[in-house]
Amino acid sequence: MMTDEFKPYDNTTQHKEIDLVQSQITRMSNLGMTVKVMSVAISGFLFALAIQNNFSSIALILILWVASIIALKTCKKLEYNYLKTENIYRVWFDFLVNNRHKTNAHLFELNPTKLLKIVNNEPVVPEHNTQQFIEQRTKNSWAIKPFYKGMITMISLVYLVELFEHFCHIYNIYII
Repeated sequence: MMTDEFKPYDNTTQHKEIDLVQSQITRMSNLGMTVKVMSVAISGFLFALAIQNNFSSIALILILWVASIIALKTCKKLEYNYLKTENIYRVWFDFLVNNRHKTNAHLFELNPTKLLKIVNNEPVVPEHNTQQFIEQRTKNSWAIKPFYKGMITMISLVYLVELFEHFCHIYNIYII
């Protein structure tokens, strides 16, 4: 006969659950880095297309410039989602370490949406809304804002220099 009273589980189960959450954190982190590498590769490829001699049309250079910006913004959004999910798992990890001895509810739960609801009911960060804390932590991450702003600025400057050189070539302007 099954009873509803709480029975603490053994350390092996607890370690397995914590290891599972840690592996999810590592996975999200690796996916974020993969997106960064992909964004650099895509931007480099589009720029290489723009500077080839046979693609000397101004319209094409502008189209590739806009495509680079769109690709970078898309990668930024994708990495933001991975980083947000990673932060949810980090908060869940802290929750498990601090509160697992109280309950067996949600054992081996890994759905980020459900996890966010669970930790919002019992905040891990005292006197803060956990969802707002995660959003703020993700938005202010050094891994997203400075990297993508720098990439967009660098790509824009390089395309502007390419356009300037193209105009100089068209109008026979020689700069010493």
